[in-house]
Amino acid sequence: MERPEDLDILSEMGHAITANASIPQTYFNMFKIFIGIGILATPSSIKQVGVIGGSVGILICGLLNIYTMRCQLKCKDKVGEHVTSYSELGMEVFGPQGKAFVDFCITVSQFGFCIAYLIFIGNQMDQVICIETQQDVCGHKNFFIIVSALILVPISWLRKFSFISYISLFASISIVFALAVIMTYGEENYVNHPEAHKNIRYVNARNMPLFFGVAVFNFEGNGVILNVQSSMKDPDQFDRIMRTVMIGIISILILFSVFSYEAFGDQIDDMVTMNLPHDNLTTSVQ
Repeated sequence: MERPEDLDILSEMGHAITANASIPQTYFNMFKIFIGIGILATPSSIKQVGVIGGSVGILICGLLNIYTMRCQLKCKDKVGEHVTSYSELGMEVFGPQGKAFVDFCITVSQFGFCIAYLIFIGNQMDQVICIETQQDVCGHKNFFIIVSALILVPISWLRKFSFISYISLFASISIVFALAVIMTYGEENYVNHPEAHKNIRYVNARNMPLFFGVAVFNFEGNGVILNVQSSMKDPDQFDRIMRTVMIGIISILILFSVFSYEAFGDQIDDMVTMNLPHDNLTTSVQ
């Protein structure tokens, strides 16, 4: 079904979502939706369940996520093209109660994710400033959290995914750069400190519940894929884009997390960035 580039789709909140996002822009948006700070915490969770246990766990979470997202798309195809969000889908299938339940679940989950992001930003900024000022300016993470919120909240009001894609492109490049730096320093640590990876675990099923909590955090974008699809000029291509991105995300999560754990071993911190030495390059990553 073809759509004009300037077509506006009315969302459940009465705002217009402009359907003019290209295929590359949708790739950037999808990549950023599923790659965030969760990937920095996943290596330490691998330590809890082992290399094999963690790899299998990430694969299971990823495949379940693909399955549930495809269920959303199939359900939308059956109820009609006018549905542009998970909330509207709940309304069409289960009525007002379904919409209210979906809205509640999305609000609670996204609120938790956003709080985690703000805390991470506050901690990282406070640590960097403290180190750069030789511990003269420390303990201001609440200030950085507030400033970050004041910057990020207005961005959440943007309705054009084609515009958001430019932010996603910058964020995606930053993430890839950060992962490359972490893996570079990880390789150095692996070579220079062989004792760090002598006690690598491979399977530890007892900590699986904790691990799945972190692993699922990496797949937080499940609730907004209908919005992304509705923003496309050619929404029929979305299923292919989604599957391609998700296969890439699962692969990156497994490879990066296992590599980081192998590199730093039992010394790995909750956030792998905390294992990096302090220099100009790692400061830019943090």
